[in-house]
Amino acid sequence: MKAVVFYCAPGATTDDPMTDKLLRSHEAEAGKRRARFYNYGWSQVENGICSKTSKGKLSTWINPQTMHVGHKWH
Repeated sequence: MKAVVFYCAPGATTDDPMTDKLLRSHEAEAGKRRARFYNYGWSQVENGICSKTSKGKLSTWINPQTMHVGHKWH
């Protein structure tokens, strides 16, 4: 059984460099728009996170092979 971890606040760290890059990129993208997190990690999928912010919902995902990160504002 795989454990499910919920990241509930910016600055959360893990022992996984890929997940850490995902989280830091998510926070940096929100920072570019000066968005405040209302519900950090509101939704999580494998290699992705979505948060509710003051500027709308922000989705961030990472490709595990390339480490390329993408974002989408909803």
